[in-house]
Amino acid sequence: HARLDRAELCRRLGWPRAAPIIVVYVPTWFDFPHMYGARAFRDFLDWFEATLAIARRTRKVYWLFRAHPCEAWYGGIRLRDIMLRDQAPHIHLLPEGLNGAEVMACVDGVVTYHGTAGLEYAAFGKPVLLADRGWYHDLGIAKWPMSREEYLAALGQPWWQEMDLRETTRRARILAGWYFCVPSWQ
Repeated sequence: HARLDRAELCRRLGWPRAAPIIVVYVPTWFDFPHMYGARAFRDFLDWFEATLAIARRTRKVYWLFRAHPCEAWYGGIRLRDIMLRDQAPHIHLLPEGLNGAEVMACVDGVVTYHGTAGLEYAAFGKPVLLADRGWYHDLGIAKWPMSREEYLAALGQPWWQEMDLRETTRRARILAGWYFCVPSWQ
């Protein structure tokens, strides 16, 4: 397949290459938003709807929404079913099957509720905005707003510009090494 880079992504979507692109990783709807003590959103749908509303109003940023890869396995309502068909031109649903590393290289940052994508993006030097508490929210690898209001305010601003990516990347790589590695004794 042809390699996806930022120029090709922007060409396909009709977006300016220089505009900021933020990808939003959406969890599976039935997962457990409160398993880490989350408190800013009722559930993932509440978070998604609030995030999409800010994205619609924030027209200087170009938004990609990515469904969880397990969504197709479990059936039921899918992200494409609930995203409105008359989306603004600066918002798109990311097509299934694209290479995740290529998508990561094309974008300026990621928004996730508390997904593993945040750790992966941070380890590759990309800014991360978390919606709520999770398993790494307080480890210095992502911007973590401490309330719903703080998250929604950050989402509409260039939050990715205020991060020390050298430090967040260093921390994320240490965490990823511990989290994903298989020690020799195993």
